[in-house]
Amino acid sequence: MIASKSNSLYIISFACTLHCIAAPFLIIIAPLFGSILENHFIEYSLLIISIIYGSFIIYKGYCEHKKIHLFLLYFTGAFLWILHSFFEHYDIAGAKLSFYIGTLIVLIAYYISHRLCCPATCSHH
Repeated sequence: MIASKSNSLYIISFACTLHCIAAPFLIIIAPLFGSILENHFIEYSLLIISIIYGSFIIYKGYCEHKKIHLFLLYFTGAFLWILHSFFEHYDIAGAKLSFYIGTLIVLIAYYISHRLCCPATCSHH
């Protein structure tokens, strides 16, 4: 059990190192791939994957702290993301605003869930 835990820590640490090294290069070359990323299939796929993984994060927190209002908060933000895609697709004004507000609401839900899951261990953060 302990060897497995330490191996996973090494893998996570190595993945973090790779991410920190690669991220600046990806940011620099991102404009070159702008036309490739302007694909509706990629955009909607990323949206769906983000909502699914975010739901999993909120659910894992719910299993520990049993606060249903975080589901409502998270899904309000996720709904604003979907609304943003709809607004953007039909060129309706307010697309950016719904995206930013939705992101802020989702981040608040993540933060509250995190604080409720580990109040004693997170007090130093």
